[in-house]
Order: sequence, then C-alpha cells, then structure tokens
Amino acid sequence: MATPESTKAASLSVVTSVLPDATIGQPYSTQLQASGGIAPYTWSYTNTSYPSGCCALGLIDNAGGFNTQAGSIVQTPAGTFYWNVIVTDAVGTTSSKRVYLTVKEETICSVTSFYADPDQFVTGDDTILRWTTEGCNDVAL
Repeated sequence: MATPESTKAASLSVVTSVLPDATIGQPYSTQLQASGGIAPYTWSYTNTSYPSGCCALGLIDNAGGFNTQAGSIVQTPAGTFYWNVIVTDAVGTTSSKRVYLTVKEETICSVTSFYADPDQFVTGDDTILRWTTEGCNDVAL
C-alpha cells in the first residue's frame, strides 16, 4: 500500500533560465521547460522588460510555447529582455522564474570586394571573378 509520502510529486520548478537567442526579422519559437509537480502544466507570465507595443514576442501559450504571433521579430530592438514566467501544474501548484532572451541584430550580407582573378587568366570572353563577403553564408552570384 502506498503511503502519502511515496505518492507525493517532486517539487514543481521552472527549468528554463535562458532562452535561445532570437534575431530581428526572423521567426522565433522555443519551449519552456518545467519539472516536478503533476502534469499537464499551464504557463503564463506577470512581468517583462520587453518593450510594450513593439510586437507580439513573448506570448506564452498554455503549453509553454514561447514564440512570435506574426511569425517574426520585426520591430524589436536588439538587447536582452526578461519575462517572469509562471508554471501551474494539474493540482494548482505554481512555480515562477525570470527567463532571459537576447535579441540580436539581423546579419546583413554584403559583397565587400569584387575583382578579376589575376591568377586565373582565361582567353576569349571568359574571366574568372572572385569576391569577398561580410556576414554571409555560402554566397553564389
């Protein structure tokens, strides 16, 4: 026979402290994590340093989804922001924690130089061109 001590759930707590970084202009979604208590959990928040009226980032659905409503962080200033999140378990036990999110500037890709490669001389109408870039991944022209 189970005793009250053996059926007691572990103490409820918010596990998430730091959210993955977000980038201005990019979609964002992550999942808040909790442990202990009795599932299912519901989530809410009470306070934030996030600028009001700038966009919908920070909406936390009941399942702990933390995302943008319109799909991307479009008007958010870069910086680090916090939310005081609250998790509630199936029997009404709550736990809260401040979680942090860093929003970074969008990386702008630019060609910094473009030139004919003197080591790759080609006769006729063909010329081998080279370029250097800044802030780009796998650029093809």
